[in-house]
Amino acid sequence: MRATLEKIGNDCCVRFPKEIMEQARLGTELDLDVIDGVVVIRTAHATRSGWSQAAIECNGLGDDCLGAWDSVIADQWDSSP
Repeated sequence: MRATLEKIGNDCCVRFPKEIMEQARLGTELDLDVIDGVVVIRTAHATRSGWSQAAIECNGLGDDCLGAWDSVIADQWDSSP
């Protein structure tokens, strides 16, 4: 399928047919990347999506102990000039 790059002020846009949007499962907010000269378009995912549930699971497994981290921070402060 061919599309036309349209100029709008200093920007450009490409219009995607509805069927392409549906097939690619694109939402209204997109992430754009350029990889080896190819523009990659993906649906933007919410930042930190799922972190709350992951924290609950981590706590349930007892994997959220920060005791070692506290000693690392204390060591850095103790060795300051």
